Amino acid sequence: MTRSDWLRDARLPKVKLECQASKAEGHARKGEKHA
Repeated sequence: MTRSDWLRDARLPKVKLECQASKAEGHARKGEKHA
């Protein structure tokens, strides 16, 4: 396993969490517009 592979794997969970957070923000903004 190379260092770049390790760095990429280490970053993956964070990227997934950020993606989920941005989706949640998008849903919240849609809710505000409808309200």
